[in-house]
Amino acid sequence: MKFKENKKFNFFKDLNIINSFNKVDIIYDLIKTIEKYDMLSSGDCVLISISGGPDSVFLTHVFNLIKNKYNLKLYAFHLDHLTRNGQSTKDAAFVSDLCKKYSITLFSEKIDVKRWCTEKKINFQEGARLLRKSLLEKYSNENAINKIAIAHNADDNLETFFMNLIRGAGLRGLSAIKPVSGKIIRPLLYIFKKDITDFLISNNISFCVDRTNLESKYFRNKIRNRLIPFMESEFGEGFKNNIVKAIENLKLANDYVDKEIIEIFKKQNISVQDIAEVIYNKGFIKFPILNIINSDDFLKTALIFKLIELVKGSLKDITLENITDILKFCYQKGENKKINLSDGIFFVKEGDFIYFYDGKKVNLNSLFISGKNFGDDDFSKENKNIFDDGIIVISEDDARSLLAGEKIFKGNLSSKNKDEIENKEKNNKETKRGYKEKNKEENKEKYKEDNNEPDLRTDLTILNNNIKPDNDIKPKNSIKSENNLKPILISEINKTINELDAKINIKVLNIINYDKKFFTQAEKNEAYMDINSIKFPVVVRNWHAGDSFIPLGLNGEKKLQDFFIDSGITFHLRKKIFVFCDLEKIIWVGNLRIDDRVKVSEKTKTILYLRLT
Repeated sequence: MKFKENKKFNFFKDLNIINSFNKVDIIYDLIKTIEKYDMLSSGDCVLISISGGPDSVFLTHVFNLIKNKYNLKLYAFHLDHLTRNGQSTKDAAFVSDLCKKYSITLFSEKIDVKRWCTEKKINFQEGARLLRKSLLEKYSNENAINKIAIAHNADDNLETFFMNLIRGAGLRGLSAIKPVSGKIIRPLLYIFKKDITDFLISNNISFCVDRTNLESKYFRNKIRNRLIPFMESEFGEGFKNNIVKAIENLKLANDYVDKEIIEIFKKQNISVQDIAEVIYNKGFIKFPILNIINSDDFLKTALIFKLIELVKGSLKDITLENITDILKFCYQKGENKKINLSDGIFFVKEGDFIYFYDGKKVNLNSLFISGKNFGDDDFSKENKNIFDDGIIVISEDDARSLLAGEKIFKGNLSSKNKDEIENKEKNNKETKRGYKEKNKEENKEKYKEDNNEPDLRTDLTILNNNIKPDNDIKPKNSIKSENNLKPILISEINKTINELDAKINIKVLNIINYDKKFFTQAEKNEAYMDINSIKFPVVVRNWHAGDSFIPLGLNGEKKLQDFFIDSGITFHLRKKIFVFCDLEKIIWVGNLRIDDRVKVSEKTKTILYLRLT
């Protein structure tokens, strides 16, 4: 095997077998394409997609000729679509015989593609393409095959160009089909079908004919059977070669723009590989609007196309109109916006960033309010019921028991915690019995079994005034104030909320000495609240449209949506935020801020403490 200085193979020597065929020039054209785009290396395993038609038969024939020069291991795949009144099955038998002739391992499938496409609600041509692509990936991955050879030819490239032109595609779409795309290679991309069929016929090589390609039912077939023949008759046969050259120039321009976009990414200290990994793991791209504003108009368009392509995997059905709509919202601050693109891809503008989400990987319902387009009338003018989708964390009975000094165990409580508190129960048994009897006697009118429940907030205030727990009962983690006085633990609950995949530690504490500095330095996952400012029960839920509260330190209400924006909490993170509410209001936006109305002050006697883990 001989190599050129650039380590590409020299096929123009010692290949006498090729010269034994008629019309041999197109074989050399194919080999030139392989070399130009570095499609093959010695030792490659190649999976050839064979339909039985002239293009794939020619591709298989040539690969069989060059396999020794490249030291290739050849495989083939064929999908029997079970269509054309049994003709597709005859094609499958032809492919099987061809692979046996060339000693090529064949993978094959029989699928009712028409039914499959109907179930998926997509047209037959597109569905068949997607299904073949999926199966090619499957067999290549299962058999450690590193190249997939597809028999797209120059006519396919022209058809794709005109289809994208009519759809209003950008530079990337007008570049049509890529010669190399990942592990996929297309060695026939610069050879026209007429030359391929002429070669096969002149060398008595059999192939199958799919008569449905002559029908003009589908968009591509209309381009193939009507538009291109009309243009060829009007402008001469040379027009196709000229369009192919134009496509090549567009490819070069697109490659240049891609390099410029990569430079923009580098300014953000990110690479295309980094972005691809983020998309794979999280299903979205986040990009600063400022980088778009600072680019010229052409690069702005190309940059948006590239971001969509990275998320979607292609630019199919993405038009210049989509890009124009997106660019209208690429300015800092101002209105937020959500735009649905094709195939579950959607654009979001929020604050100083734009986002492109893959709806197949991101739960849309957890990011957006059901059915509402982001930016439409600020979602909703009305608040939803505060208990919608809520889970009770502290019931009214829990609250009474907590304030009465009872230790309540619910959910997953560790044995260590349980033993510790049970020991305290034993040591303080008599003391607490006295407190409970006293509470029961002094509040007996409140607990008559006549189903006339009193206002719980009043109930709790009376209980607070009568609780004087033993000073030896200390929290598990003692809390020191500046003068070393500690809030005293009255009682504790540990709960696991399975629906929210969260654990909540709940304590009731009595204050001996108010230390403002201590409470302002609480951890983000902790909330200290004045229990007499809370109207039980307390529930936890996800955020809702129209939610508002008074963040600690502010005088007026703020919409939770605006609070998230100011706090830099993006959509994909908001689904993880827990909102704690009492009967009247939000009391804590979990891990972020409590409501100012429940803050601990010098007047506070008893604290409700919540901790999320």
